[in-house]
Amino acid sequence: MNEVRPGFALAAVVALLAFMVITPGWFLPQPATASGSLLAGHLGEHDAPESDCGPVSDDPIKRVTLVAQATVWEVAPGESFPAWSFNGVIPGPVICLREGDTLVVTLENRLPTIASFHAHGLAREPSSDGTFLTESYAVPGGSYTYTLQADSTSVGTWAYHDAVAELDEGAFIDGLSLPESGEGIERGMFGAIIVYGEDELDADGLPVGYDHELVLIEAEFEAEVTAGPVYMTINGRIAPATPHYQFQAGETVRFRIINVGPNANHNLWVSGLDWRQTQSGEHVDSVLFGALEFGDFTLEVGEPRETRYVCSIEGHEAAGMHGLFSVIE
Repeated sequence: MNEVRPGFALAAVVALLAFMVITPGWFLPQPATASGSLLAGHLGEHDAPESDCGPVSDDPIKRVTLVAQATVWEVAPGESFPAWSFNGVIPGPVICLREGDTLVVTLENRLPTIASFHAHGLAREPSSDGTFLTESYAVPGGSYTYTLQADSTSVGTWAYHDAVAELDEGAFIDGLSLPESGEGIERGMFGAIIVYGEDELDADGLPVGYDHELVLIEAEFEAEVTAGPVYMTINGRIAPATPHYQFQAGETVRFRIINVGPNANHNLWVSGLDWRQTQSGEHVDSVLFGALEFGDFTLEVGEPRETRYVCSIEGHEAAGMHGLFSVIE
């Protein structure tokens, strides 16, 4: 793994100080650091399924506030770069819904560029599409509210992301047109939406048929964003800060996997284990996704072992896309 170059670190500090002088306070980057345990999955005895969504409320209207903001993102201890984010974290918060729910998202924009919320998989009017052509975005210092529906075709795993943000403010002069932009994704503005079908949750709002359910998001940050190394990340981190997945022997685990890209294909391979596509039951050796593809996969973790997971596409492991995978007694 390449180390962060000292020159980049100094340049980043100088740039941030300059930004503070010329920019209103609510545009300022907020610190974001890796903290707490890196373990994910089975952390102790539990009588109920454990899910990244937690118990999903039966309130038919789900309200979420997202703040688009600048963030100094730490992908691993001592390795950081200036990024954009929702709510100061990369990926943004997981949004969990039930079939039939209405999702109301209020986007507050603290970036010096327009920003938006664009969701895959949910029904909406053009005014809630989060695109430039429909003018459904929040201006700098403003907010915008989106209303979307989780209908029967929405059940599954989806991504949300910005679709309009650009670093160059000159593009927003009145009278000029701006195509849809992927720069928000490239700089960290993305997250997951989970929609459960009517029979997928128990009376407590927890997933039926699984001991654990986790969201795993693959993404790359290229050199033009980091001004240094290319980072290939799992849930916003590179090894050794990627999740160490731990489960108990015999457990059944559902991974909800998203490749937000926005440019590269990624796969996921766990030594000694087969993936099963949740809906079809088809078994595969590894999971492969193109940019902005997503799906649900199930693992029967079997007997105790120490192994690892990795993206085996050339160069991706070296850029940080791997981690530890344990099955304990």
